[in-house]
Amino acid sequence: MTDPRPIIVADKIDQEACDFFSPLASASPLTQPRETLLATTVPPGSLASSGDNDIKPAVEIKKAEALPHHFTKYEIVSAFIAKNAVPLVWMGVCVITIASTFDLVRAFSMQKTEEANALIAQEKYQEALASATLAVRTNPFSARAYLERGRALTKQLRLKEALECFNNSLAISKTDAIALDERASVALKLKLPKQTIEDINKLESMAPPELKSYQIGNRAIAYFSVGEYRKAQVDYDRALAMDPTNYSLQLSKAFCLAQDQKYAQALSALDALSKMDPDNNEVLTQRGYCKQRLNDLVGALADYNLAIKRDTTTARWFAYRAGLFMEMKQPEKALPDYLKAADLEPENESAQYTAGKLCQTLHQTKLALKFYDRISHFPNFRLAFNKQVERANLNIESGNYQSALADLTNALKMKKDPETLFLQAVCFSHIGNRKEAQTAMEMASKMSAPTSKAYLYKAEIASTLGQNISAVDNYSQVLRLEPHNQKALTARGKFYLAQQQWGSAETDFKKVLALGNHNAEVTNGLAQASSMLGKRAKMSIDLPKAFNGDFNKLTDAQIAKDGYRYFSNGDMVKAAYYFTEGVVRKPNDVELRRLLAHSLAGSGSHSDAIVAFASLAQTNSLKANDKIAYAREMASVGQYDSAIKVVEELRASSTNQSVYAYELAKLLSASGQDEKAMALCASAMTQSPAGDRQQLENLYQSLSSEKNKSAHAPKPQPKPATEG
Repeated sequence: MTDPRPIIVADKIDQEACDFFSPLASASPLTQPRETLLATTVPPGSLASSGDNDIKPAVEIKKAEALPHHFTKYEIVSAFIAKNAVPLVWMGVCVITIASTFDLVRAFSMQKTEEANALIAQEKYQEALASATLAVRTNPFSARAYLERGRALTKQLRLKEALECFNNSLAISKTDAIALDERASVALKLKLPKQTIEDINKLESMAPPELKSYQIGNRAIAYFSVGEYRKAQVDYDRALAMDPTNYSLQLSKAFCLAQDQKYAQALSALDALSKMDPDNNEVLTQRGYCKQRLNDLVGALADYNLAIKRDTTTARWFAYRAGLFMEMKQPEKALPDYLKAADLEPENESAQYTAGKLCQTLHQTKLALKFYDRISHFPNFRLAFNKQVERANLNIESGNYQSALADLTNALKMKKDPETLFLQAVCFSHIGNRKEAQTAMEMASKMSAPTSKAYLYKAEIASTLGQNISAVDNYSQVLRLEPHNQKALTARGKFYLAQQQWGSAETDFKKVLALGNHNAEVTNGLAQASSMLGKRAKMSIDLPKAFNGDFNKLTDAQIAKDGYRYFSNGDMVKAAYYFTEGVVRKPNDVELRRLLAHSLAGSGSHSDAIVAFASLAQTNSLKANDKIAYAREMASVGQYDSAIKVVEELRASSTNQSVYAYELAKLLSASGQDEKAMALCASAMTQSPAGDRQQLENLYQSLSSEKNKSAHAPKPQPKPATEG
């Protein structure tokens, strides 16, 4: 049997009806199976039976199994509408309501936007922000709402949020001139000069109207920020042609000329600006900078000094002057300015680093560490290889080996560097980790060429580990490559001194002195070596031939005991002989050195005694009687000024200044200062005890008598021009 369902062909009218109901296609009666329609739209008993029992509908229906052929699609549509009339009406109502609601919402958003604009004009920025925010929330597709919200945020200096609003506004309306202008200004303040340049270029392409002077000025600043000085100057000239009295534009152009190294032009412009506003420190310091670049260092310093005198709270003024002092080769004067600049801007990493580096250069290790510790709190310190190694070096100099090791270990994770490995080995050697020190040194040696610096590190490590022969050998290797290396000469001289190789020690120390290094370590080492060489020779001549001075048979304690016995008996020559040997064996024994100095003084060896006392002075080990003896020895060889200075310092530190008045008066008299000596005696006699007073009185009378003799001595008569 064939399907009895009719085939419906739509004509033009039918097609229009279908198009009308096309939004409801999913529910259209034309799209539903005939059986479904019969089950849902045709009431039971309304259809006559066809008598065909072979065809059964999908849905069984009582008393109706088939649709008559004359049942048209219009009847089907009518039946559908009758069934769904209420939902369709509600749908229409909803569509109309939604459209009306959207219009109301859009109108409300526009009202709030206008309200925000008016509030900004009244400088009620917080209220304006509230209105604009409500406008954006109500209609998130309004470019104008975002614009007004951005303007309100800009007035409250919430620039990042403002920039986001302007971005949203321009995403909706790409050619809004006001939004472009606002974003250009905010981007410049947020240090996004490329965005400023892009927006103002776009504004210019939209002309007319032409750009305003401030817009061209903003673009000039942006060009200046990215280093395009020529383009910046063109814009400054354009802006000034429109607004020739604008001081800010004139100042910015002068700065631009200076940055473009047109110092003479910049200086001329700054001179004119300074006359217009004499109190402007920006003009003053920039003028000083131009003078500095034109080699007028005196004029530059005068400008910097005046700026700092007016304002001591701006770091840049101090940084400018510090840079000038560095150019003048006066780092000691530059340092206080760099320190001040760093303290004024503790969050400025560059300022902290500059101060720390200069402290390190000037060997102010403790102060340098202070600034490197500040730098370590900045986020990128742990990523800065050089800064970590530099701080490690400072900690090594200060003896903070564990702290240095922490920085070096972290630095080596970033880069395997031979010098850093050597430093790590130095730290390991100082904390007693011999195995790790050896491993790090071997790794560094494999990576490094045999340079003098590498040998220095090896020598230091060997010395710390007690490998003296290896240390001396490495220092010798350094001197083979660099014969005038002061560090190697000094260190090797100390090793020779410890090994009692007096001649070799003296040679090394003399070379260091010849190179201009006169520090205490070198001078004391040379004095000790020369003293030992001279003393050994002197004793072999002066001591009696029958004197048995074989020290090899004596212990340290016996040498000290015998030396003190001779010293107590007044035999200063033999005492000095024993104490010299004692000092050789125990160079750090202060008491032996003290006894040696007094023995040498008692034996008449004034120069050697001065050296021995000077050695004690370097370690601040001189007692009061040592200082008196030291002064007398210097006076004995004519060093009166030095002797007087020692006694004056001793007298100034004493609670009873009259105690040393007699000694000082004698030195003054010996140096030819009789008037001062008499005045001192006269003033001290009233304060001194009886014993000292008698000495002072005798000295005063003696000096007074000598003075009177000189006054009454006959004056020499001039000889006649001719005789006979």
